[in-house]
Amino acid sequence: MRRKIVGLLVLIVALSLLSAQSPYIQSKAASTPLTVAANSPSVTPKTVTINALNATIIEIGNSTITVGSNQFSGKLITIGKWIMLSKDEVGIRCWLEAKNSIEEGEAVMVMATVSRGNKTIDVLMGLKQNDVILVRPILMKHAVVKAKHGTFEFSCKLTDKRGPLLMIEKRGIKALVLVNPESKWYKAGYGDVLWKDVIDEFNVGDTLWLCTHNIAVLRDDFSKIFGFKAIIWGFSGAIIDLTSGVAVAKYPL
Repeated sequence: MRRKIVGLLVLIVALSLLSAQSPYIQSKAASTPLTVAANSPSVTPKTVTINALNATIIEIGNSTITVGSNQFSGKLITIGKWIMLSKDEVGIRCWLEAKNSIEEGEAVMVMATVSRGNKTIDVLMGLKQNDVILVRPILMKHAVVKAKHGTFEFSCKLTDKRGPLLMIEKRGIKALVLVNPESKWYKAGYGDVLWKDVIDEFNVGDTLWLCTHNIAVLRDDFSKIFGFKAIIWGFSGAIIDLTSGVAVAKYPL
């Protein structure tokens, strides 16, 4: 259970590290709604429908955000905790803090419509504006369609770096690689290092070899928004830059 919780939290952070440009913004097609019915003999049945949309932020309040689009116009509830990350910052923020990172104007959003009996509420689940991402933790429950655990070794192209994280591509499929900036590694020919101290030695455009353990695959509509199809994390082997020769092995060796 602890492993599942840690893995989920890692995935949540990952979704905050998105590329500055999303192919979804140029598309007028709506994503396929995801509807989840939660039924219990002791409570009124609840239905949750998840939608992604291009929208305009009209007003940013202390507990709601007012948006307009062809798919939805009105207020979305925003109270609660958020994972926030731009290219230079990551952290957990309450809405009163997180709202200062966005502004009125165009954005890509994920919203949930929750219905129970004759009551319906609309909730903001995720938002991407320029390089700022805000994500509710529960959104991960709906974004991931497949998760694999094992030992995966492969070569790939390094296409971008986001803080301590790597964006890679293999056979046209992009993935976000999570690495704890405080994690301890052994650098060949040098000695002990922290990941945050060695990441600058891996250059965009280089070919990497990875040995990792966890891969989560996203729904197509979410991957269009976020700019990558998979999230990769968990290391016990090495990361080798086949272009420059830099090689690091994850502790414990």
